[in-house]
Amino acid sequence: MGVHFHDDLGVATANTITAFQAGVGKADVSVGGLGERAGNAPVEEVVAIGDLEHDTSFGVGTADLVPACKRVLTILEENIPDQKALLGRETTRHESGIHTAAMIEEPSVFEPFDPSRFGSRRKLIFGEGTGRGGARRLLERADVAVEGTDDAVTTVLELLADEGPLETAAAVRLIERRLGT
Repeated sequence: MGVHFHDDLGVATANTITAFQAGVGKADVSVGGLGERAGNAPVEEVVAIGDLEHDTSFGVGTADLVPACKRVLTILEENIPDQKALLGRETTRHESGIHTAAMIEEPSVFEPFDPSRFGSRRKLIFGEGTGRGGARRLLERADVAVEGTDDAVTTVLELLADEGPLETAAAVRLIERRLGT
């Protein structure tokens, strides 16, 4: 038995996984959910849920899943919406002060899995929206003493506002150059 679900109501992936749980051995899927009308169950979502929740990758190499899907969509000249599950650039990007501070401390607070599991990467962005907690975490990463660092935190926030947005490594290098011992 096989299934073929369209995403008219936004549940093609859920229906495909439910069919798998019920013993169905074949499901039609497509990269990025492409297909007629609202598209089909996105292969990247089905594979990720299979891997994360059911200990099966359906024979798909999970470490290359996201890059392979992005390549296919690029070749087909299809746009990838910024918030598209697994593929969109915003799904692994964190910029707000609360997010970046939490992500440095414990990524699972905002992400249900490490993006590298499927060939993607997390991007923490620091700039004018960075809060004091994020600035403190960057100071720690740059090995700048954090005790009594209100002035250093303020300086970091000013630097990030002027020079940002920057990814984590670039933000740490900036702090090391400007405030390092």
